[in-house]
Amino acid sequence: MDKSQRMEILQKLKEAMSSPKDIFSEENNNGADNFRAAPKGTREKPKNSKHKEGLGNKMETLNIYHCNVRSIGNKKKSVDEIIRANNIDICFLSELNNKCVPLFKGYHQFTRYDKRRFHGMTAIVANHLKGSVIRIPDESELEIVHLVIKDSNPVLNAIGVYLDVESRSNVEKVQSVWAQLTAKVDNILERGEAVTLIGDFNRPDTTKPTMGRKLLVDWLNEEGGTVTLVNDPKVSTRIDPGTKKGSVLDLCIVSENIKKCVKKFEVDTNRKMTPFAMIKTKGVVTKKDTDHLAVMVTLKIPMLRKKREKRRPVINFRNPQGWVKYKEISDRYATEILEVVEQTEDVNAIERKIDIIEMEIQVKSFGIIWQAPGKGKKTKKRENRELNQLYKEQQEELDEMIMQGLAGKDVNQKMYNMRNLIMGPKIKPQEPMAINHPITGELITDEGEIKEISLEHNVKILTKDKPRPEDKGLIERKKRDHEEIMQKNDKDLWELDRNTYKVVTDKIKTKNKNVFNLFNRAGPAYKEAIFWLMAKLIQKEEVPREYIKTSLFQIWKKKGSALDLNNMRFVHLRCWRSKLMEALVTQTMKSNIVESTPKIQLGGMPGASSVEHLVTLKTWMKMKEERKENGIFQVFDMKKFFDKESLLDCMDTLDKEAKVDNKSYRIWYKLNAETRISVRTSVGQSAEKSLMDCLGQGSAGASLVSSLNIGCAVDKTFKYRYTSRVGGQRLNSLILQDDISKMNDEVKQARDGCTKIDDMLKKKLLSVNYDKSKYLLIGSNRFRKSVKKKLQKDPMTMGGVEIGHSEKEKYLGDIINEKGCMESIQDTIKERKRKLISKSEEIVQLANNPLMCGLGNSKTAFNLFEAQIIPSLLNNAESWIGITNKQITALQDFQDTFTRKVLHLAPSTTKALINWDVGMMPMKWRVASKKLQFIRKISLKDHKSIVKNVLVNEVLEGINGLATECRKIALEIGLENLMLYQYSKKDIKEAVKAAMKKEFLSEMQSKVKVSDRLSDDPEDNSYINNMSLPRARVWIRFRARAIAGVKGNFRHSYVNDMACRFCAQGSDETQEHLQLCGGTRFERRGLDLSDKRGLLDFWRRMKMKLAAVT
Repeated sequence: MDKSQRMEILQKLKEAMSSPKDIFSEENNNGADNFRAAPKGTREKPKNSKHKEGLGNKMETLNIYHCNVRSIGNKKKSVDEIIRANNIDICFLSELNNKCVPLFKGYHQFTRYDKRRFHGMTAIVANHLKGSVIRIPDESELEIVHLVIKDSNPVLNAIGVYLDVESRSNVEKVQSVWAQLTAKVDNILERGEAVTLIGDFNRPDTTKPTMGRKLLVDWLNEEGGTVTLVNDPKVSTRIDPGTKKGSVLDLCIVSENIKKCVKKFEVDTNRKMTPFAMIKTKGVVTKKDTDHLAVMVTLKIPMLRKKREKRRPVINFRNPQGWVKYKEISDRYATEILEVVEQTEDVNAIERKIDIIEMEIQVKSFGIIWQAPGKGKKTKKRENRELNQLYKEQQEELDEMIMQGLAGKDVNQKMYNMRNLIMGPKIKPQEPMAINHPITGELITDEGEIKEISLEHNVKILTKDKPRPEDKGLIERKKRDHEEIMQKNDKDLWELDRNTYKVVTDKIKTKNKNVFNLFNRAGPAYKEAIFWLMAKLIQKEEVPREYIKTSLFQIWKKKGSALDLNNMRFVHLRCWRSKLMEALVTQTMKSNIVESTPKIQLGGMPGASSVEHLVTLKTWMKMKEERKENGIFQVFDMKKFFDKESLLDCMDTLDKEAKVDNKSYRIWYKLNAETRISVRTSVGQSAEKSLMDCLGQGSAGASLVSSLNIGCAVDKTFKYRYTSRVGGQRLNSLILQDDISKMNDEVKQARDGCTKIDDMLKKKLLSVNYDKSKYLLIGSNRFRKSVKKKLQKDPMTMGGVEIGHSEKEKYLGDIINEKGCMESIQDTIKERKRKLISKSEEIVQLANNPLMCGLGNSKTAFNLFEAQIIPSLLNNAESWIGITNKQITALQDFQDTFTRKVLHLAPSTTKALINWDVGMMPMKWRVASKKLQFIRKISLKDHKSIVKNVLVNEVLEGINGLATECRKIALEIGLENLMLYQYSKKDIKEAVKAAMKKEFLSEMQSKVKVSDRLSDDPEDNSYINNMSLPRARVWIRFRARAIAGVKGNFRHSYVNDMACRFCAQGSDETQEHLQLCGGTRFERRGLDLSDKRGLLDFWRRMKMKLAAVT
């Protein structure tokens, strides 16, 4: 490739790509500032819509397929072979039983994940339909994947259906699910569209028809019905593995308006296209079939023909050698970057040139691949291949997966690699999805309209509220002060120094966020060149236009319908050089901001955490409880705080409160003054639109400045107006970023707080979400009844809207119950366990996966439990003042249940030995350790810390709070009062560990059954780290004398019948006896039972023998 060709490709890449990771787009962004989404019935079709592009209709064949696969995990290869061999366009698979659905080359997928066993559904769609197929999300009780083929005539809705077996549901649920499904079909037909339902309906024809069967038959037989059944009712689609009897469970139903389009319907009675697992036994590969037969309907339907787009170049970031080359190549281009910085004055020209250099670095490092942007060619039908060949390819793919997962030396990284290979990435790729129009509620499936409406929705959200007439003078004053600073000619106040650059880049490297991947992995010379680039931009106080571009990435909140844009969270993404420049400027202002932020505000503050406010609140609650006093706790929810916060207001606070220097002020303002937003929707990137007065979200600077702004406002509002106290520490409001709470002794104070907070926020062009703002009544039942009665007559209001009462409310991650601390802890633990139980089950399933055996130890599941379950379960546990033994037991039971499931241990297995061998920290000591470490950390804070003063006053006032509790724990483990003596983090950790080990030892010595298992030999207690999980399961049962089937291990079940069943000696059948018994000579062959390996192999052999006689 000569230089001119290379430069041509680079120019194409530059034009086509907004960021290195994007698929290249050729969208026309002209006129982005001039559109408005029109209401239903008036909106014109976008110029690039299918109605303008079409070249006429063409009759096309669509093969739509379904099979209940009864777990996809081991059937991937056969599915891949079937969809290609049979030219399947849309393949629905149900009962996936797997959260990680395999991907298929040449196809794209739409998946409904389900935590339940033998549930979940996916649709595998051929790439030649890409751009034509979009998903209609559905969060109802229906287990469906609903796709729309937009280019067919009429528009075709292909819906994969799975209805649960009726015996698992009550009649009401069966009726509800059916009503939802038929209503969905009715809505489709009302829009003049067509529908194909295909899937496992689980409604067999029996002698006594069930409710579900009756509903199905009645629907199909309706007079003037709109749908028809395609199946032959006499041809079975499922064969019972036991009785070999057939039933018709898998159905295909089409709407009458495409009945003539049905050309063929097949039930795979010969199992030529039904997925299967492959098993190799004694060198022979055999198929293991699912009990369902595949079904496929062939439609011949008019399809809109589109212009075929050209392939586009894409940087191949998946090239495994790319990152190896990247460091060296990036350094090689450092000189060119320096030349551009030194010889070019226009900052936009600098950015354009550096962008081209960046592209060339990436092309040389990773190479490029050419991708078809939308439709590919329809694949040709091919013959089924021989079984042994398929099995061989399956094993090769599996070996390659394991090699990828086990690459590198870091054990934890290997563990997470394998987890991702088995379970899939945490963030799933976006599926093309329809939306509802935010105003009209109309279903939108056109890609151009989805992009347009999504952009306009965000423009509306980010547009600031209009000020009140009485606040206009204040805003004018802020504008004058702002213009004065912007006009000052003092650019030489400071320049970028290497220390600031190092502090910021070291922090970026530690956080290791994806946006900085290219920077973090570059060579030192490249990073030096970027230093001079940043230095020049800061010296000139100019921001390239590229730096103000923000891409909004949408994420469904998993609450409400995914069709509703209000249920999406939009994450703001900027290019890494823009974020680096902002971080460097923020670093120069940071000390001023932190020092000026009131102590009531903890959001974004170094070393601060939400636990501090929770400890303050719960100590106040504890005091009220012990002294039989009453109080009112309020929580205020701000409406779209980060979206609506005014940049001008923040700049005024930076100037007046933080007193930042003029140069930092100007640069930070210029980085935020104008924002060109575009939305990365599920169907592609939208056009751009400029917005003014927007605070750039997702950066450290925005977080700090927002915290300062709202913190100073609340602090001024309630300055010296304290509404409660703990001893000498006066209290009023507490803030974490935009979460405001307030503690009051009287109702009058709470009313006053509502008025003042509402007025303060309106001055800042912000508003309270009145529906979500609540108050809790802390104290006696009598007090609560009395206040409720008063407030029914004269409600507490905010902005003329009544503020509601709540018995319990979520605050900073914990549930606060107005009845007291104990009830708050109880509710929090209960909710956490409910949310985490499915996640812990997922880890157990992961541990059981054969692929994890490659890690060579049994700690994987326990490590994942520590990393993914414990932090969520014990979040804010430091604030759990007065946690009861019953609550500790509830937490411990959760952990013990997990341990037993991983190791396949019965509930009767001696708990002391499990604790001793596995070594997981008991919940009692986990909570104690978190509390002690918190007190240690708080004792090091200065005298202005609110929580420190609260804890000191707690002790002085004799309140049984956290400090008192920790003093008792410290004495128990041999430490002094942590509020008075300074201990290191390690000191506390070692003291807790010693106390825990002492407790474990005492428990082991007290249990006669396992006391002899204590040993000084490290190998006896380290097998969990060294053995594979299947072997460790046998060994721990051996050590616990819990081998299943051995009489001596379950004496209560064999009273007066302890004689060995394998010999005639009359000896008791114990583990020790069986190791010497004449009847187990065959199982001992070739083994040395004095060796751990020999003993382990013996008991693995004995499992089958014991199972046979039990």
